[in-house]
Amino acid sequence: MSKNKYKITEFEEILRMKQMTLKSHLEAKLEAAGYEPKSEDGFLYAEGTYPVLLVAHMDTVHKECVQKIKYTGAIMSSPQGIGGDDRCGIYAILQIIKDFKCSVLFTEDEEIGCVGAEKFAVSDYIVNNDINYIIEIDRRGTNDCVFYSCGNPDFKEFIESTGYFKTQWGSLSDISTIAPALRVAAVNLSSGYFNEHTLGETINVEALLSTIEEAKKILALPCEEPFEYIEAAYGGYGRYGNWWRNWNEEEISPISTDYTAAYSDDCTYLFSKEEKAKKFFHIYLQTYNGDEICCEILAVNEMEAIGMLLSHYQYYSACDIIDIRTQ
Repeated sequence: MSKNKYKITEFEEILRMKQMTLKSHLEAKLEAAGYEPKSEDGFLYAEGTYPVLLVAHMDTVHKECVQKIKYTGAIMSSPQGIGGDDRCGIYAILQIIKDFKCSVLFTEDEEIGCVGAEKFAVSDYIVNNDINYIIEIDRRGTNDCVFYSCGNPDFKEFIESTGYFKTQWGSLSDISTIAPALRVAAVNLSSGYFNEHTLGETINVEALLSTIEEAKKILALPCEEPFEYIEAAYGGYGRYGNWWRNWNEEEISPISTDYTAAYSDDCTYLFSKEEKAKKFFHIYLQTYNGDEICCEILAVNEMEAIGMLLSHYQYYSACDIIDIRTQ
């Protein structure tokens, strides 16, 4: 029987670990790589000599640890949930730092509200932290780059300049907190997982390996000074408050009082109170279980409408939008 070329023992070990076991494992890995890691409540941080911060989170949404791993060509899966979100990012960073000794941040409990990132953002490690930009590797798919609330056009051009990653929409990840705290631009890159947050999650090993190599190409680009964090005009989790209707509940659930909502039998409505918002957008979103969500949003333009939608439906991206219509 021939050896499976996609089987990576080190990666399988990472997929099988509980979060805190993984944290200890990563601390030892960083020490072996010449770092002096700092294990704190909520995160593991190691300062590097290359002025870029690499970020990934150690938790997954799955309740059981991975036991069985199935390979279908380059595709990995597990009946326990494979946990590519975000063990793919963990593995990728361990490979990248073999060539670029970037600073590294591994966070805890991203899936329940970026807990570790929030703790890092108020820690002493953000003071005099000399980095040019942040790369988080925690995104579904093969070649997405997502900037969330960071709207620096020069940084977007920089990331896309290698020709591999293409900008998509996203709503929330650790860099949504870390980038504003450090005041430097940040991007989230695809790492080859699909159908995240479900037991049917898969990992495309070829896509993961491609991200590792393409991230190295970005790191090799000349960059003499930091890219400034510039808040995007629209979008980003927390930028737009709203009221929303959960159709499994009898009442509307308040998120903030910045927006009001109305609803009918077939649409959820998100209405902005800003005077400049003049046009209604109907956005149709495909959910993971095959259902279709329709939201009607009052916004200035399509970009703002999409930003508001994805700020609410935080686990989806622009890739899940089926159609956009205006009135």
